[in-house]
Formats: sequence, C-alpha cells, structure tokens
Amino acid sequence: MSKLQHTTLKLNEAQSFIGAFHRHSKPLKRHMFSIGAHNGMLMYGAGFHEQNGYPLGLIGVATVDRCSSAWSKHDGYIELRRLCINPKFSDSHAASFLIGKVKQACFAMGNKIIVTYTRPHESGASLMGAGFSINKWKVEHDGEGNVENGLVRWVCVAGYQPNKDDRDFTRRGLDRFVELGASKGAL
Repeated sequence: MSKLQHTTLKLNEAQSFIGAFHRHSKPLKRHMFSIGAHNGMLMYGAGFHEQNGYPLGLIGVATVDRCSSAWSKHDGYIELRRLCINPKFSDSHAASFLIGKVKQACFAMGNKIIVTYTRPHESGASLMGAGFSINKWKVEHDGEGNVENGLVRWVCVAGYQPNKDDRDFTRRGLDRFVELGASKGAL
C-alpha cells in the first residue's frame, strides 16, 4: 500500500463513511472538522462518489467536535468523537495516522486537551502510541463477572508526554479489561 495521505471532509462525507463502517456508533449530527485518510487514490467530483456518499479511496475518518460531556464547560478542551477505519484496511495504520493528524490540528488551533472515549473491548493501542493515556474508566458487569458495557476516557495534553505512572495506570486498566472478559467479545 502506498503512503497514507489526509484530506478534509465535509460532515455529510464523514457521516456516510461512519454510517457504513463504524461498529457501534451512529454518525454525528455536527462536527468542527473531519479528517479522512486515503492512499493517494482519492477521487472527488461528479461521478466519483460511491453510492454511499463518501469519496472513493477513503480508508478512514476522524471526526472532532466540542466535548460531549461535562468537560465541554472548559476552554481548550476538544473531543475526538469518532475514529472509523474501513475493515478492509484495518492493518494500514490509518488509525494511528488519523490520531496524529487530529493531534496536530487540535493543538495548532490552541486546544490544550484532547479527550476521547473507547469501549473496554477496544485495545486503545493507537491512542496509547500517540501519547494518550487513560484518565478514567467505568465498566458494568453481567451476573457472571464479564464486562457487558462500559466507557474508557483517554486524554492527551498539549506538550505533555505521559510519564511512567500514567502508562502504568493505562496498562493496568487495559489488563483489567482483558481479565474481566472485555476482549473476549463480551460487548
């Protein structure tokens, strides 16, 4: 595969892609901006859009907006709301590529903290590799001790590289989710 490239996307293009490929979340109704990843073969214009409404050649999408939680009351906070990769390209490193582009754009716009959420069964490897660390988690168990639902909050702070304690806390959380059955398809 050729080197990944990025492009800005209109909301309707990001919505169409997310609607087609995201495993559990619906497309957003608004965004501040969305970034798409492609391998240099992106085609725009009349006759080049697939029936689904997103450009041909699009591999993945990242959508950014104001925080959806109580964090939204704070200036300088922004949320990576959706990260979605076409499953045909799951080994393309597009997730890491898009997270890097989101960080670059968000911090260039003066934001100080990027917040995002995953489910306990999602590894978070690309987030951890990009300098995010787990800030908080909440899991719900079924009657047999398996994780049946939950949310993991990740943060990335401008100019700060997670230290050993941050990385250890993140790893303990990820290990705990595996121990509780989150990675076994319980969600």
